[in-house]
Amino acid sequence: MNKFELKVPDEFILPDGKKIKVKAISLARVRGAQNKARKDLESRGFNLAPVTFPIPDVLVAPGVEPPVQEYDDETILSAPEDVQKAYVTYTANKHLLDQMTAGNMLISLLLRGTEYPVPDDGWDKRQEEDGMEIPTDPEERYVYYLTTELLVPPVLAQEVAKQVLRVSMEGADPKVVKAFEDAFRGKV
Repeated sequence: MNKFELKVPDEFILPDGKKIKVKAISLARVRGAQNKARKDLESRGFNLAPVTFPIPDVLVAPGVEPPVQEYDDETILSAPEDVQKAYVTYTANKHLLDQMTAGNMLISLLLRGTEYPVPDDGWDKRQEEDGMEIPTDPEERYVYYLTTELLVPPVLAQEVAKQVLRVSMEGADPKVVKAFEDAFRGKV
């Protein structure tokens, strides 16, 4: 009987020697985090549709929509002022979507892809004394502990999340894994 063995380490060792167990999660959870951010922004009225213009000189049959092209940082310069304003709004909304997606992905990866015992050493009382509000939901509390006590500075949280991705994508094309990892760079 063949037993599958991971080539990617299933633990992340922190600078102080503490170890976080890392486990594979379904990538559907990562896609869910992406969808959650989009739905949240759209429900709050943010327009996430790209600003487009019809491709000139393309003949189409009656009743058929002409093909369009998205504006970019160069083509927008020749657009009317109202279109330029819409483009600025769209790019700001897209940036917010990217940040929210990265944040949701980080939470999902830490919550579902790690195991670490939350100590009962008074960390929560110390934070409350500093004016911080500690979540009461056990899952939110776990992620909160990881991101405010254990994985400081934030780059550690990003590196743990990348390790969860590597374990979850064992055997996948390295370029695909890198693309997922890059989703966090400078956004969380």
